[in-house]
Amino acid sequence: MAISSGKCIEEFAKVFKKNEPDISIVLGDRVEAFSTATASYLLNIPVAHIAGGEMTNSLVDDDLRHAITKLSHLHFVSTEEYKKRVLQLGEENWRVHNVGALSLENIENIKIPKKEEIYSKYGFDINYPLCLVVYHPLTKINWKMANYEFASIFDALKETAKSTGKLNIAIIYPNTDAGGYLIVDEIKKISNENNLNIKTFANLPHEEYISILANSDVLVGNTSSGIIEAPSLGVPYVCVGDRQKGRVRGNNVIDVRCNMVDIKKGLEKALFDSEFINIVKKKENPYYKYINGNVKVMASMFIPSKYSAEKLLNVELTEPDYAYEYAKAYSEENDLKVAYLMAKGIKNILNCDIAIGTTAGVGRGGICILTDNNKYVFTTDIQGDLIKGKNIIQRQKNGIEKTINKFVEILKKEYGITHNAEMRVNKIDM
Repeated sequence: MAISSGKCIEEFAKVFKKNEPDISIVLGDRVEAFSTATASYLLNIPVAHIAGGEMTNSLVDDDLRHAITKLSHLHFVSTEEYKKRVLQLGEENWRVHNVGALSLENIENIKIPKKEEIYSKYGFDINYPLCLVVYHPLTKINWKMANYEFASIFDALKETAKSTGKLNIAIIYPNTDAGGYLIVDEIKKISNENNLNIKTFANLPHEEYISILANSDVLVGNTSSGIIEAPSLGVPYVCVGDRQKGRVRGNNVIDVRCNMVDIKKGLEKALFDSEFINIVKKKENPYYKYINGNVKVMASMFIPSKYSAEKLLNVELTEPDYAYEYAKAYSEENDLKVAYLMAKGIKNILNCDIAIGTTAGVGRGGICILTDNNKYVFTTDIQGDLIKGKNIIQRQKNGIEKTINKFVEILKKEYGITHNAEMRVNKIDM
């Protein structure tokens, strides 16, 4: 690794000197990333580092990652915890940005094949579970034990197969870290048995790997994809040993020690514990960045009078078009104008990112969703009359449905949301 790093620094320095880039963008924590950052730093080229602040206690990567952080000028981290760690390393707050794990955006652009297609393509038996195995050596510990560690995983799979009747097993070769060749040698010794249907891959294109992972019943090993990508695909992850120790985890992770008994228990939970499986299927992922982390949305759904609206929202409204005893109402044309004024008032007072104003008198009512960049004004599909009490509930239900659909459309269009985002709703009584 030391020789490789030195050669990389030399070659990158030649390329950078020739091309004179304005900025160097470095992803991750591998030795090639460290070499790129080092060459850039020594040539006074600004460095933007993606995925800093993370922890993997049993790897050289940990030290390299933090070294890259100190060589970098901008930092794009994947969780708030990692942001805090980069700040603790002395970086200025304005330089550090939580953008989530970028690989999750790639997943959203991949068309995942159906289970039947994947099983047919790779020769898996559709009637039995599929276990994906990815195990890498530990570079800070005794990597010479890597083959014995992998053997424990395979023994646990064989024992688990006795409960399922048969197992499909997809094994992917490890990375090139010290000890990786020992795991490869162990994989090559493996052969299909009566209750094991094994397929091995030296490597796979990213889309094919994600497609197999998405259709697996469980991922077992110590790969970071079980921590970062698997939660978004709803796949349980039996995380073996300490390679990923220190990383933020989703609720799909089952941490086990590297021995056959514990790994088998983890596999059984992932395959047979229906309560756990249902939780994992919710696809909650701490690495997914929801609308830049915190978009404030305020909605004015009901303010009982013109006077109240003007006082609360600091706006000036036109006089209602209709009046009957204690009830006053706007025409559809003025409902649309008033909805906009209400949303504008909310946005100005509360400094929120998205404001929603609604009002409904005689006609289809008015709805306005106001963002920093655009104004969206529309009506419901239901004719109603507040004065006569006609179709009020029907109009409300339709209006709520249209508002939600439009709101989701705006989130995708303006904020890039293409994932099942988690929304927190707070009710404020005034």
